[in-house]
Amino acid sequence: MGLVAAPVAQAATLYPYMDSTTQKYGLVNGTGQVVLMPRYDKLYPNGAGLYVMEQNGLIGLLDAAGKVLVPAEWQRIDKFFDGYALAKKGGVFGFIDGKGKTLIAPQFSSAFPFVDGVAEVVKDGKYLYIDKSAKVIFEWP
Repeated sequence: MGLVAAPVAQAATLYPYMDSTTQKYGLVNGTGQVVLMPRYDKLYPNGAGLYVMEQNGLIGLLDAAGKVLVPAEWQRIDKFFDGYALAKKGGVFGFIDGKGKTLIAPQFSSAFPFVDGVAEVVKDGKYLYIDKSAKVIFEWP
């Protein structure tokens, strides 16, 4: 099994690597010991000890031990801000937490991450600012 290290933009105690034979990704520790056997099409850090994995074109999240926290059923998962990650499923956006719980169901045609407890989203052609309970606090036009 040939190993190829994947460059990582942030310091981490675990590092994604690719098996050059299978073209699948897993995780190794700082000494090169395999922690998670390669089984994912893509694998990269998402901050706070979480890793984004891709299987069959869909995205999910793993913890540093390789445990699946969010199954690979999303089209996109962004980094976490204010404890929420913007996630896309079925062509629409919602928000999830790091344990796989859907915090705000996918329903927005466009969305931006939470900043100071507020996110800008677009629903039915309207631009909305929502709080973490999905309550609209401002709408335009």
